[in-house]
Amino acid sequence: MEDLGSQTFRIGPKRFERTDFELENPRGQKLQCSHYQPSKESRPRATLPCVVYMHGNAGCRLGALHLLPLVLPYDITLFTFDFSGCGMSEGEYISLGHFEKDDVVAVIDYLRKSESVSRIALWGRSMGAATAILFGATDPSIAALVLDSPFSSLNKVALELVEMSEVKVPKLLVTGLMKMIKSRIKERAKFDIEKLEPIESAPCCFIPALFVHGNSDNFILPHHSQDIQKKYAGDSNLILVEGDHNSERPSFCVDSITIFLHNTLLVGDDKFDAEGFQPGFGGVVEEDGGMPLPPKKGSGPSFGFANGPTEDELIQQAIALSLAPGNQNGGDGGDRGDRGDGGDGGDGGGGSEPK
Repeated sequence: MEDLGSQTFRIGPKRFERTDFELENPRGQKLQCSHYQPSKESRPRATLPCVVYMHGNAGCRLGALHLLPLVLPYDITLFTFDFSGCGMSEGEYISLGHFEKDDVVAVIDYLRKSESVSRIALWGRSMGAATAILFGATDPSIAALVLDSPFSSLNKVALELVEMSEVKVPKLLVTGLMKMIKSRIKERAKFDIEKLEPIESAPCCFIPALFVHGNSDNFILPHHSQDIQKKYAGDSNLILVEGDHNSERPSFCVDSITIFLHNTLLVGDDKFDAEGFQPGFGGVVEEDGGMPLPPKKGSGPSFGFANGPTEDELIQQAIALSLAPGNQNGGDGGDRGDRGDGGDGGDGGGGSEPK
């Protein structure tokens, strides 16, 4: 918990606080959550809009720390949590969106009942972005989606990783191996990877969305975001940025996301005074006894760095273990024991929290 920093801090003249607590998902698993809000003396009104950040595979809520100065100074609260099977939350397996969308159900239900939140946006990274699409198709009341590097089909990602592997495998053998992996996952983690296709939810999703993808991403190829956007029912834009799956997102992209959130969240009673507004970075986070943010590369806002094994390395290792002859422990890419302690390269340096 100490990795989350102090529970009280300042950004400019405003004071903020972090509340940590547990929620229970529909499967009875405890989710570890943190909600960042203005302190009582800095809160302008009872209800404020909220951004819910959803990390990627092998990440955790630490990945949201760099978002604090992007949203909090503008009277938008930030809610982040560890998906089941990640960080400090309960759960044995990661399902890359299938069960994670049920975690989001618990989070949104809590926020709706809290009477402290007005409009809600979801900001997802990789697995979190795929989960946001799956959930967004079921809840049109969400105000906005920020979708950074979502995959259109888990099965397609797996096949593309095999095809790009240095070891060339005959297509017939790949088909057989994929069937074996599918069977193992279904037996152990209780979901079908062939049915995990966020692109099929896109025509049912009418929420304004901003897609982001690295043009050199060789883990989840850029066409995944492009394909989803083509089928997406709501208003959407796609920003292709220089870099790969784990690259820092450039400042113009951060600015675009920040402005997008302001336009979709800060309306009505929440509308802010645009005079003097500087997109992107809203100020320096300061707190008694230290900074809540981990060291950053460069002086501007940053997220998307890899600390430890990158997300694609972790997944590729899991797939390699699955294909290894006689391996009885691999195969799902989501076994908690296979993840190690590495950070998720797609979550701004947010690795798994220590237990």
